[in-house]
Amino acid sequence: MKRFWLFLALLVVFVHAGVAGILNRPANGITARDLATAGGFTVAYPDGASAVFINPAVLVEIKSWAWDLGLVGLTTDFSYDRDPLLGGGSFGAKNEVFLLPYGAVAYRWQDFVFAIGLDAPYGLAADYGDKLGFDAYMSFADISLGAAYEFNEYFSLGASFKTVYGDTDLRMPLLDPTGTALLGLTTTEANGFGYGFQVGALFRCDPFKIGLVYSPSIKISADGETKFPAGVGIVSDNMSADIYQPKRFGVGVSWQALDELRLGLSYFRTDYEKNDKVAVHYDNLLTNVLDLGWGAVDAVHAGLEYEPDDIWTLRLGGAWMNAGTPDYSPPSIPDGAGWIVTGGVGCQVAKHTYFDLGTGYYFADRRIPVGARNIGAGDVDLNGWMLGIGVRQEF
Repeated sequence: MKRFWLFLALLVVFVHAGVAGILNRPANGITARDLATAGGFTVAYPDGASAVFINPAVLVEIKSWAWDLGLVGLTTDFSYDRDPLLGGGSFGAKNEVFLLPYGAVAYRWQDFVFAIGLDAPYGLAADYGDKLGFDAYMSFADISLGAAYEFNEYFSLGASFKTVYGDTDLRMPLLDPTGTALLGLTTTEANGFGYGFQVGALFRCDPFKIGLVYSPSIKISADGETKFPAGVGIVSDNMSADIYQPKRFGVGVSWQALDELRLGLSYFRTDYEKNDKVAVHYDNLLTNVLDLGWGAVDAVHAGLEYEPDDIWTLRLGGAWMNAGTPDYSPPSIPDGAGWIVTGGVGCQVAKHTYFDLGTGYYFADRRIPVGARNIGAGDVDLNGWMLGIGVRQEF
């Protein structure tokens, strides 16, 4: 019955704030500007009130008050070519479009800056239809409440407290105990909340800004129900599991190389070690301990901003991420080592008002060898577009 539990493994995988590999939010940021610079400035120099999402210490850059509002769209195009030893065949997941809004407001009081923000850090679907029988849908919403303190012109600290909500629907094949006969399809719906925090620091030494950010693992209590096909002996069962949003460490630098040119570099390490093994509890079935085998995702992001005049800002960027899932993960977990290339513009449309536009193309692939546990052996290809628009004001 080992394969019977694979759909439950997907549940705990997808109730995280993000997915490993190229789809761990390809630009590793939230805003349209983050997208345009491929996340190169997200640690050391995020703009305005949106700093509460990534590094709250940078909120001290706000002089009086600021707000930020925008939307990032993500398209997906996933395909899977099954290894001939498993029967062969090419499968394309349904193309999807996700809209990920964000908004934040911040206010300075003496040497403190306070902020609150709401964002949808991720949304994803991998629907391979009836031919393959693997479907996964998920979405998230986060509320961040943050504050920063400016010790002096060189050093600042910040922290934000987060409420995370995740919602997911899954469809997975159910095999008989021998693993050879398909009994039908299971469907699972689950959601849950988690609460946690992140801390950040900002060092300013002209022409450089250096940022550090750390987020410990956040426990998410997920509850749901699984419905089984006819003839299994049980119609449905309730389940619950404590899973963890991964801990993350980030470091970045922003360099004002010229009056009109700024360069940014960020590094993130996202560690899923607390989800290496997860216990799933049921009302009627025995508790099952899942061996997910997740590791760490390393990501490097580089971006630049060029200001030819007082109105326009031109942006470019690129990023790379490694894969974080083991070879025995199913094809409906879209993961692979890959890249994103990005660009965009910013425009000052009024004295305190700025408009940002960013776009990017991500692509990744993965070869999974044939093995005793590798139900998704073959070639996986991931690619898609991102488009972001945002408006912000700073006073």
